[in-house]
Amino acid sequence: MQSPEGGFYTALDADSEGVEGKYYLWTLAEAEGLLGARAKDFCEAYNMTPGGNFEGKNIPNLIDNPAQLSDMPGFTEERSILFAAREKRVHPFLDDKILTCWNGLCMAAFAYAGRTLSQKQYTETAAGIWKFIRSRMMGKNNSLLSSYRDGEARNTAHADDYAYLIWGLLELYASTLELEYLSSAHRLNSEFLDRFRDKEVGGFFYTAYDAERLIARTKTAYDGATPSANSVQAMNLLHLFGLTGDFTLYQAAEEIFEAFAGEISRYPAAYAYMMDAVVVSRKEEIRVVLAGNTRKDVEEMIRCMEGKEALVVVLSQDEKIPENLEKYFADYHYPNNRPTAYVCKGRTCFPPVHRIVELEELLARK
Repeated sequence: MQSPEGGFYTALDADSEGVEGKYYLWTLAEAEGLLGARAKDFCEAYNMTPGGNFEGKNIPNLIDNPAQLSDMPGFTEERSILFAAREKRVHPFLDDKILTCWNGLCMAAFAYAGRTLSQKQYTETAAGIWKFIRSRMMGKNNSLLSSYRDGEARNTAHADDYAYLIWGLLELYASTLELEYLSSAHRLNSEFLDRFRDKEVGGFFYTAYDAERLIARTKTAYDGATPSANSVQAMNLLHLFGLTGDFTLYQAAEEIFEAFAGEISRYPAAYAYMMDAVVVSRKEEIRVVLAGNTRKDVEEMIRCMEGKEALVVVLSQDEKIPENLEKYFADYHYPNNRPTAYVCKGRTCFPPVHRIVELEELLARK
């Protein structure tokens, strides 16, 4: 699903030649004919039977045999044989549009997976998506566009494009602690606030104020197959507030909750991600700023923060603070060139500390 340029395509059909799943399905006889004597063990491991597991045919899977996941290299040759045979079939249709909103979701997922599973290649994939969007999907004055195909980006971005992309950038920042991603998220957020915000009652419209005029300018918070732009943006604002300390961002999130409080109270199950944001807004989030002469100076402190439920900012003399973030971080210093940790819980901030044991003690405080 990934394009050579780095972005991800929109969809791959489930059917080919008018038959659902035809490209992906196998009969037991087909597998045996291709694999010969090796078919028996493979088919047992991958749940392939004479009767099939989908409309008389088989979708090879390890659902009933998860232990085989650790032994997957043992079937490398068999999978390669079936893959080569499948490549000769008529391929399902590929919708090769690249959408900003869905790529923002991909960014968030890959960055989170890279951080959680310690898989650097996932984080690099997320960074590649952002590089593609930044270079190919920005219009005049660096305005965000919503779709890309055949070398051309088009259509003014909507609320979900911005919200999902900001989400992806915040996850990418959390996984790398590189200020360029936080700076980009902050810049896009400022643009989003300016162009989509309902300044009268709060929340965000689906279209920007300068977009094509429609009969009605809609504004929704319903979380369907994907969370709504308003739900995601509420969480984005809370995380940006936690990272920067800019209380106006927290207020903007509260405006979203107030704008949709009535409909959420009537059917809260339809607003799951919004409710998640409400929970986060009521927590005393931990914010840790690590400052040092070089990034290497604070590496031990960074490792100390791994796995901790905290928002972390890393500042070092060898990494220039982006202009749009200077006002938030200009006052953090490292006395006598000593690595320094600044810890805040909610609105309570503690004196800076310099040793790992002191940092751990602050993090453990109730």
